[in-house]
Amino acid sequence: MPAIDLSELALGRPSRLHMSTRIIVVRYPGANREERLLGLIAERTTETVRRNPVEFADPGVISADAPYLGPVATGTAGLVQRIEVAGLLPETVRDVLFRQVHS
Repeated sequence: MPAIDLSELALGRPSRLHMSTRIIVVRYPGANREERLLGLIAERTTETVRRNPVEFADPGVISADAPYLGPVATGTAGLVQRIEVAGLLPETVRDVLFRQVHS
C-alpha cells in the first residue's frame, strides 16, 4: 500500500521519527466508486477519534494550496480539523500511486 507523509505535504519537511509518529490507514476514493488503501504518515499522533460529521463547522478560511483541509470541531485539546482524504493527492500523483500492473 502506498503511503504519503502529511508533514511533507503540509510543511515541506518529512515527519520526524518520534515514538508517536504513526501510519494511519485510510480508504482513498478511487475511480468507479473503488476505494484504495492509503497510508498517512502522521507525526505526534497519540489518538484517533471518530466524530459525527454534524459536529464539524466551516473554518472560515479556504486554502487552494491545501484542499485536503476540511471543517473543524472543538475537541478536548482544542480544535480538531478533518482531513478530506479525497483532496490529499493531485490527479497525477494518484495515478502513479495506484497504477495497476497488468500482465
